[in-house]
Amino acid sequence: MIRFHIKNSPIAWVQKHVKGHQDNHKKFAELDSWSQANVIADELAKAELRKRRPIIQGPLLEGETWKLRCKGDAIAGGSDKQIRQAIHETKMHDRWNKQFGLDGVEDEFDWDTFKRTCRSKSDWQQIWFAKHNSRIGGIRQNLVRRKHGKDPTCPCCGEVETTEHIYQCMNTEMQDTYNSEMEEVTSHTRATSSKAISDTIKEICNAIRKGRECELDEDWDPTLLNIVKQQIGIGQKAFIGGLWPLAWRNAQQEYYTRIRSTKSAAVWM
Repeated sequence: MIRFHIKNSPIAWVQKHVKGHQDNHKKFAELDSWSQANVIADELAKAELRKRRPIIQGPLLEGETWKLRCKGDAIAGGSDKQIRQAIHETKMHDRWNKQFGLDGVEDEFDWDTFKRTCRSKSDWQQIWFAKHNSRIGGIRQNLVRRKHGKDPTCPCCGEVETTEHIYQCMNTEMQDTYNSEMEEVTSHTRATSSKAISDTIKEICNAIRKGRECELDEDWDPTLLNIVKQQIGIGQKAFIGGLWPLAWRNAQQEYYTRIRSTKSAAVWM
């Protein structure tokens, strides 16, 4: 539609490319007027998207092409995949809601990020993810139940190897692996978020691994304290499975707003 109006405009327009997200590398005040305008437009667009306004399909505007829509979203390609998703999405949502035990509170969780995370993985990762979240993976307890093995115990520590035990095994080698992975997680969250959010995520990981309550100070940010209680309250399955409360996204977006970043908290999630 923009091309249509440029072509039919009595004004001779000249294109000028402005590189996006320059404020990631420079202070806003150091950018030229074109780049500042680009940053402001980006901020306004993302602010509007976060409002999640319903799409009202009115009559076509002059120069606008018709669109095929599925549940209000325009189909720009991969129509067969979108149609399959439209058919099965509600059933899958209900299934995961039941798996994670979220009846009555499902609206408090970030299903959009959960779905995007699942779809962004390779086929084998999606299969592993689904099996892990459904507790039907190839751990020893399941192998014995299916009569594919006789010993249900963990080869590292001797306890029964359940899906939960994979994350909670306290064998020295497993602990070293956990510590190494947590260093990477902490390094990433410290670089991309506030120290308080980073420390909160680390505490949740430690609390779920050790099967204990969180140990944050009483003077901790009350918003983050509530997120911790909410996350730990639904257990390991949803946390490791990739379903986090919406409050995480809101807290991260507040951090981005505070540092005048145009990044999206949904992408960070």
